[in-house]
Amino acid sequence: MGMGNKTVSEEIRALAGGIEEAVSSIGTPHQKLPYKRFTCDFFNPSGYMEKVPLALGSDGKKKKLAVAGFLMAIGDTLKIDYIVGEDGHCYNYSVTLASGDAFAVNTDVRELSFSVSEIKAGTKPKELLLRDGALLITVEKD
Repeated sequence: MGMGNKTVSEEIRALAGGIEEAVSSIGTPHQKLPYKRFTCDFFNPSGYMEKVPLALGSDGKKKKLAVAGFLMAIGDTLKIDYIVGEDGHCYNYSVTLASGDAFAVNTDVRELSFSVSEIKAGTKPKELLLRDGALLITVEKD
């Protein structure tokens, strides 16, 4: 389910500030950006998602370092496969996100596509009241 900046809840909007603060605390400070696209997808344990591009808003101009978008998992553990495009080459990677984990992408990345290849059933925290599966929150700059 996609939501615009004006219809998203304050709790989800606050996630962006927390992610920016965390990224800045482990290295180079990142500039704050207004996020415009918020998407929430729920995956059953047998679900998956085909590859989709992350809207990074890269226009080729040199920009200040900022978090251009991020993915956050809630519920069961997700395996995310992603492709980074750089100078005409594509590089394939995977990352596993447990409940509460986030995957942030900064403005140095010009092209990124991702897919959900696996949901590991029964891995959500016991205290989390959520049906089996995983909620993936995607936040994008453009």
